[in-house]
Amino acid sequence: AASNQTYFAKMAEPVQELLAFGFGYKALASALNAKGYLTQRGKPFTRESVRTLLKNLGLYTVGAEEECKEQ
Repeated sequence: AASNQTYFAKMAEPVQELLAFGFGYKALASALNAKGYLTQRGKPFTRESVRTLLKNLGLYTVGAEEECKEQ
């Protein structure tokens, strides 16, 4: 579990910076991949893995908040 905490701690800052630009899942995945970040499994980010990462970090995209309100 310690490695999870380290990973999430490392990812929190770049993800928050990108969220500040209003990036959605797909844009976040592209940006993180472009910066050389990988998922916990060492793979490039996809829309779905970004969604999981944000959930684990307790963060939301602007779009995700809208989606939640609609449901």
